[in-house]
Amino acid sequence: ALEEAASSLDNASSRVTSWTDFLKAELPATAVFTLPGVWASPGAGLGGPSGGGAFHAVQERLRESGSSGADAQEELLDRVRVLTEACDGMQGFQVLVEDVGGFGSLAHSVLQELSSEYSREVLLFSLRRSPSVQPAAGSAAARIATATECLATALMPGVCSL
Repeated sequence: ALEEAASSLDNASSRVTSWTDFLKAELPATAVFTLPGVWASPGAGLGGPSGGGAFHAVQERLRESGSSGADAQEELLDRVRVLTEACDGMQGFQVLVEDVGGFGSLAHSVLQELSSEYSREVLLFSLRRSPSVQPAAGSAAARIATATECLATALMPGVCSL
């Protein structure tokens, strides 16, 4: 069955637009958190109107929506609390996060809070952009992307168990 599902994904590769197209588990709407703004493609939203990169673009979108990073963090933590209260025997957290863009800082602070609030394992799945949408080698965007990936790789394991 697994091989059949994988081959159907290979045949439908032209229809795959994001990582969720590969996800076989059903996620409740409360388990998915997105930042405000329109993210139509893997490269969308990375420059921002001021050209300050992904983090700056996310901050601008939060500001435009009348929200802040602290509001987003509290909303996300509230969703996690509701989900954990519904569990009879919670064993831990499985977190899928895009940690190298504007979502990385928020994800890091939320994972820090989760690890201090709950004494449970946190399994992190880091979602990265496809190599086909990476910035041109040697460009400023490529250097920023490399530095951001290094920071995410260095910092995120500190707030996770696996």
